[in-house]
Amino acid sequence: MARVARKNDSCSIQSVTQRSKQSLFQNDKDRDALLAILKQAQRKFNFTCYAYCLLDDHAFHLILDTHGLNISTVLQSISVAYAKYRGVKGKMFAGRFVSRSLHNAEELKAEIATIQKKVESPYNSYCFRDVTKVDGLNVQLDLSQTIYSEVSAPMDIDQARDRLKQWAEENQCDCDGLVKDKQLRNRCIRSFRKTNNISLKILGELFSISESSVSKIISEPEQSS
Repeated sequence: MARVARKNDSCSIQSVTQRSKQSLFQNDKDRDALLAILKQAQRKFNFTCYAYCLLDDHAFHLILDTHGLNISTVLQSISVAYAKYRGVKGKMFAGRFVSRSLHNAEELKAEIATIQKKVESPYNSYCFRDVTKVDGLNVQLDLSQTIYSEVSAPMDIDQARDRLKQWAEENQCDCDGLVKDKQLRNRCIRSFRKTNNISLKILGELFSISESSVSKIISEPEQSS
């Protein structure tokens, strides 16, 4: 039976739980590895994190605002990277993740309180709200400026080309120059990925490069100008 596609929700703020079929963490070294993967994903996808918990043995919990990107894209990147790190035989995770949309401040505050555990630990975002702040994810503590936005539909190639022309005008360059200037092209690709719901395939088609090249560009740290 074919897998049913996940229904896209209209709200970009999601509470996400990903469960594993076997022990997710053998020790805190594994938790450190997942935390590092989450940090990398945050740099890559530019999501806002409101809370996280890596204390359960068979699941991790996140509250994220993807700013219009499909949550499945973000979670797939995280899950694949962690499964590769663990090198387990068979499936690491027990099916697809479970997500719940948060549509207002009351729902967001209640969900934060639900997934956080009141312990000082780098594997739980409660540490950011207690006396000790550790080197965890970049966690948004001020909820007053939160915008409960809708998820945009994925861009097609024609929309991407139109957006590229707009980006070129905003940055005082031309589309031909973007192709020739790799540094400028890479900056454009990172900007597109952060601010639009656009696939690696469409980005590759837009710049006539492979999906793997796009992925590498997005994963590389952005150089300061």
